[in-house]
Order: sequence, then C-alpha cells, then structure tokens
Amino acid sequence: MTLVDFQSSLNAMRDGIGQGYSSIPLLVVLAVFAAEREGRPLSMKQLGLEVGCSLPILTKHVSQLIDAEYITSAAVTQDKRQRIVLPSAKLKVLVKACGLEC
Repeated sequence: MTLVDFQSSLNAMRDGIGQGYSSIPLLVVLAVFAAEREGRPLSMKQLGLEVGCSLPILTKHVSQLIDAEYITSAAVTQDKRQRIVLPSAKLKVLVKACGLEC
C-alpha cells in the first residue's frame, strides 16, 4: 500500500466514523483496533496515553463511538470501574472496506 492509498483509506475511515473534523475518534479507533490485533486490549487509561488527550475529552469520544457501535467496552475484573475497549464487528468491516488489513 502506498502512502497515498493509506491516506485515502484513513480519509475513508474518518468519513465512515462520521465524527466531524476531530482527529481524536480516528486515533481512538486506530489505537483500539491495533491493540486488539496485537493481543493487548487497552484500558481507558492506556487508551488515553495512546491517544494523548484528556480523560473528559476521551470519554466523550469513546461514548460517541460506543453509541455508534464502532467500539465496545467490557469489564476486565469484578471492579466495574476497570474497563477495556475493543473494536466492534462494524469497525472491523469498515477497516477491511478501507483496504487495511484485518
């Protein structure tokens, strides 16, 4: 894949996510997808470190992406405050449609 193809794929993914011009939702879905693919699902705290934004802003975008069914959230322990974020089937379809590897 060339750099132009990659940029086109990212633009198509941003359009598919439909979160306006903010780069944060795109960064979130890419980080979540990559981490899950590497076998290391991210907690919200780890996701914030990966994306590099404040927790309130991250929480807003993650909630919107969960509502839009691009990512899911799951408890990892009995403590419901500790959650991981995972890509949904809808996100995996979008990634594949954009020409990126699944």
